[in-house]
Amino acid sequence: MKHSVLAAFAGAVLAVSSVPALAEVNVALGKPVTAIGAFGTGSGYFGGGPIPPLPAKSIVTDGIFQGGAWTDGFWWDEQNSGTHNYVQVDLQGSYDLDRVALMVDNNDVYLVEAAAGGSWVPLGTVPEVCCSGLMRRDLVLAAPVTTDALRLSGVYVNAPGHDFAYSVSEIQAYAVPEPAVWQLCLAGLALLAAVAVRRSTAANAGRRPTSA
Repeated sequence: MKHSVLAAFAGAVLAVSSVPALAEVNVALGKPVTAIGAFGTGSGYFGGGPIPPLPAKSIVTDGIFQGGAWTDGFWWDEQNSGTHNYVQVDLQGSYDLDRVALMVDNNDVYLVEAAAGGSWVPLGTVPEVCCSGLMRRDLVLAAPVTTDALRLSGVYVNAPGHDFAYSVSEIQAYAVPEPAVWQLCLAGLALLAAVAVRRSTAANAGRRPTSA
């Protein structure tokens, strides 16, 4: 009986261990976006031609890393608008973040900040990259940061190749698994083990003794 119980428990452990590891969750998906400043106007980068239409700000949290020209994202021009802009995402809940992924214009530096205690705390910057247009950059945090909102802004760099034209088409924020999730996994392990033990006990009880 003892060996059968141990075998049943071991089987339950193997069953749980075969379940894929919990994936990170993009907690910014579909969350409200607030645009602070002047967007889609005042740009001097079109040679006097028509200014492209500004996409809806909701693309920033639609879960799609949309590439293309900088005007295909939610764009702004701080040189001619005279404002310093922010794109803010309300996470609608507090999360422990360990990574932020961005799709932003290639030749600019961007600052990512998190709301904390009524103020904004820098999480870090993402640098410029090669090529052109909207390019993905990931910001991996040294330690999880608890926050309920993020905001993105452009950082002007006075160097060749940089400008005041910024754009973002995606902001994703990844949360580490909540303690409750791990507790749920442990509870599931205990339940599987209990079921396995019960079945083993019932099977042993149903066996008829063999005659000598």
